[in-house]
Amino acid sequence: MRRNSKSVMASRNSTVNKNHSSRLILLFTIIFIAGGGLYLWFFTGVFTVRQINIYEGTDLPFDALSKCKEQYIGCNIFTIPLEELKMDILECGDVEDVVFKRNSFHSINCYLKARNPVAAVLCGEVREVDENGVFLSRNITGKSVDLPLITGIKDIDDETGRKELKKALKVLDIFKKSGFSPAHQLSEIHIEEEEVALVWMGSGSIIRLGKYSLEQRVHKLKSVYKVLMEQEIFPKMVDLRFSRQVVIR
Repeated sequence: MRRNSKSVMASRNSTVNKNHSSRLILLFTIIFIAGGGLYLWFFTGVFTVRQINIYEGTDLPFDALSKCKEQYIGCNIFTIPLEELKMDILECGDVEDVVFKRNSFHSINCYLKARNPVAAVLCGEVREVDENGVFLSRNITGKSVDLPLITGIKDIDDETGRKELKKALKVLDIFKKSGFSPAHQLSEIHIEEEEVALVWMGSGSIIRLGKYSLEQRVHKLKSVYKVLMEQEIFPKMVDLRFSRQVVIR
């Protein structure tokens, strides 16, 4: 039985009309949702930052950090310039890094990583410094009592002073990697005319390392120290500057 051509045509037109209507409905739905989203984005406070929480260590200057966030209150939660906020926070020398997490449509959490001092530097005043040579705030913390003191640097702000500080921190790093404990064994690192000397905790013994081959000299110190411990001898001075001998006085 053959279908009437008019009937077939009407059926096709009906299908086309239904598809066209569906597309129009979908298009208007998308426009409505997009328009609503834009309205919420630009004309309401649904996505406005109202609170920036800073989580930091007890030694960080919380008041100073709190002030730098005030200009970002009121920004959009999705377009807030977090890199700028990060740079503002990192202007505080005590902060090494910061990680952000959006807590809601109105709140951002800032998790701070504090710099850890590895030594105190005596140069006109006592300043704490981290392993990268970055000075912490001028407020000395209670950690200073367990830090070795770096002395002999005349001007920490000139090129020579920075090189001397870098050398002292290098010796401190070698000292720790060799198995020594700065907090219990090292009282002072003294720099004078590029030569490095250590002052031993308790006994006050002077350990002269010299200018060069500092890693080899510290390793030599480890061997000498073992012998001195066995003999229970702590001399006033141990000179390690010579390649083939150790002078003990």
